[in-house]
Amino acid sequence: MSNFKKNILSVYGVNIINGVLGILIVPLSLKLLGTEGYGLFSIYIVLASFVALADLGIGKNLQRLLASEHDPCIQRTHLQNTFGMYLMVSLFLIIVLPALVVIIPVYLFPIASKNLGNLRWIIFFAVFEYFIAIPVIMRQNLCIAKERFDCYSAFNFVSGMTRYILMFVGILVFASPVVVVGLVVSRRFLDFFIAKWLMGKMPKGVWHPKFVYYEFKSILRHSTGLSTGQVLQSTVIAIGSLLVNRFFGLEGLGKYRAAFDLSSKIWFFSNGMGLVVFPKFVKNISIRAKKEQFFYKIYQLMNISWAGFNLISIVGILSAPFLFKAMYIQDKKIVELFVILLLGICLNAHANLSYELLQAARKYKLVAYISTLSLMVMVVCFYGMQQDFGIYAIGWAWIISQGVYSMVSDIVALSVLNFPRRLIIGMLILKIAIFLVSIIMMAVYFDILPQEIKLLPVICTVIIFIYSLKALSLKLNIEEINAHV
Repeated sequence: MSNFKKNILSVYGVNIINGVLGILIVPLSLKLLGTEGYGLFSIYIVLASFVALADLGIGKNLQRLLASEHDPCIQRTHLQNTFGMYLMVSLFLIIVLPALVVIIPVYLFPIASKNLGNLRWIIFFAVFEYFIAIPVIMRQNLCIAKERFDCYSAFNFVSGMTRYILMFVGILVFASPVVVVGLVVSRRFLDFFIAKWLMGKMPKGVWHPKFVYYEFKSILRHSTGLSTGQVLQSTVIAIGSLLVNRFFGLEGLGKYRAAFDLSSKIWFFSNGMGLVVFPKFVKNISIRAKKEQFFYKIYQLMNISWAGFNLISIVGILSAPFLFKAMYIQDKKIVELFVILLLGICLNAHANLSYELLQAARKYKLVAYISTLSLMVMVVCFYGMQQDFGIYAIGWAWIISQGVYSMVSDIVALSVLNFPRRLIIGMLILKIAIFLVSIIMMAVYFDILPQEIKLLPVICTVIIFIYSLKALSLKLNIEEINAHV
C-alpha cells in the first residue's frame, strides 16, 4: 500500500471515530443543556474559530516552508521565527481581550442579559485556548509538513477522546455550557504532554523564539494571502450563526447549530483529504517531472469528489427521518434544517480540494476573491429570503452560495493548471446536471414534486453512481493538456 493511501486511511480512521462521538454529543447536549444552552456553547465554537484566525496564516505558511525545505538547520530557523510570531499574536490577543468582552456581546452575538456573564467567560476561554495551544500547533504543523500522518492521527485520536470525555463529564455532571467550554479548553494542558509523547520531540532550540523584524515581515508577506483566504472561508462558515442569532435569538441559534454540527461531520472527510494532499500538492507543483501524472489524478479526484459528495447528500436526505428518530431528536425544524444544510455542506466539502490546490500554487488572491464571492452570495440570499422562509433561509443561502463557490473554485483551479477549455466546460455541464439531481431529491423530500414520482430517489442515486464509475474510468489526453501548459 502506498504512503499516500496509508496517510488517508490513518487520518480518516481517526476522523470517523471523532465524528461518531461528535454526533452523539449533539442529542445529549440538546437534552441536558437545552436549545439555548446549546446555542451558547456553539458561540464558543464560532469564537474559537475566529480567534484561530489571529494565526494570520502563519501555521499554513509554516507547513509550506517545511514541506519544501529539507535542511534541518533552515527548518529549525523557520520554527523559531514562527514561534516568535505566535507569541506576538498571543500578546496582541491578551491586550485586546477587554475590548472583545465588551464588543462581542453588543455587535456580534447580542443576547439576553441573563446570559451575558456566561458569554464573557466563553470569550475569555476562547482567547486563553489559543495561547496554551501554541506548542501543540507547532508540533502538528511539523508532522503534517513531514507527512508523518501516523503520528498525527495517533495524537488526534487520543486528544479527541480526551476532549469528548471532558465534554460528556461537563454535560452530565454540571449541565452548564460555560463549564463544558472550560473543560474543553483545559484539555489543551493534557495535549501538551500527549503531543510530545505521540508526535515526538521538536528540533533542539525551537523553543528559543527569534524576534527578527525582517523575518517577521517576510512571514507576514507570505502568510497574508493565506490568512485572507482563511479569514473569508471561516467567515462564510460562521456568518450563519451570527445571522441566525440576530434574527431568531439564542433558541434559533441552538436549533440551527444542532443541525449544522450534525451535517458538518462531512468535513471530517474533506478536511482529512485536504490535510494529506496539501504538502503533496506543494511538492508536485514545484517538480515539473511529476506534473503530468499529477494533472491526471487531480481531474479524476475532482469528478469523483463531486459525484461522491452529492451522493452523500442524497443518502442523508433519505435517511434523515430514521437517523433523527434514533438520536431522539424530534424537533421538526432541526431535522428540516439538517436536510437543507447537508447539501450546502457537501458542496463546500468538495471545494476543499480546489481550495488546497490554489493555496499550494500560491494563488492566494484568487482564493480570497472566490471566498468573498461565496460570502456575498450567502448574505444577499439570506436577507432576500429570510422574511419568506424564516430560519430556513440560512439553509437555502448555504446551498446557493456553496454551489457557486464550489463550481467557480473547480473552474479556476483547472484554469490555473492550464487545462483545455473543452475539458473544463464538459466537467461543468456534468456537475450542474448532478447538482440538479440533488435539488430534485430535496424537492421530493419536502413534497414539492408530485408524490406519483415514487421511483425518482432510486433513479437519481443510480445516475450519480453511474457518473462516479465514469469518473473513475476516465482517461485524459495528457498530450492535449501539455499543449496548454
